[in-house]
Amino acid sequence: MHQILLAVNAPDTTPPGVFLRLYIFGGLALVILIAWLVLRGYRDSDENRDKNRD
Repeated sequence: MHQILLAVNAPDTTPPGVFLRLYIFGGLALVILIAWLVLRGYRDSDENRDKNRD
């Protein structure tokens, strides 16, 4: 969060590519996080199903 606040408060002399890069990396990080949580949830539910079969 501090990086976002610094980017917002940065002077206008910063090149626009910096904000684009932050936006892209932030989006990628969010997608990876969601995918990881979903896959982990599926794996946990599969393990629980296997335990319930016994």
